[in-house]
Amino acid sequence: MSVYGPHYPHALQRAVNHAERLARLLSYPELVSADVPWVLGRAEEVESYVGAVVSDWLAGLKTEAGAVEAIDRYLGDLHEGLKVHFEIRQPPCCHMTEEVDAEPFPGAENARTVPVVTEVLGERRR
Repeated sequence: MSVYGPHYPHALQRAVNHAERLARLLSYPELVSADVPWVLGRAEEVESYVGAVVSDWLAGLKTEAGAVEAIDRYLGDLHEGLKVHFEIRQPPCCHMTEEVDAEPFPGAENARTVPVVTEVLGERRR
């Protein structure tokens, strides 16, 4: 099961969705084959980073707001990298929306207690 969800409270799901869209952008063949070492492995890095943050949130080590802030800050750094290496100033990941952006999934307010199994960095958690 992917770390991307949907199975998180609304604000966290929005950040996770943004990360998923950015990871897809970073895996476009046009970027990966552009002979720019900076981009190599970035899509996988995004998934690993988000997985680690979500794991901390699930374990109660981060609040939802703290997890959102960590993901948003990390994505901001990657956006800067896109500007520097590819002159992409407005990445398409920021212009897309997912349904969950408009409305949270049922039970989102109790997401930690909703029985969801996520695979995070090779570990299964409940």
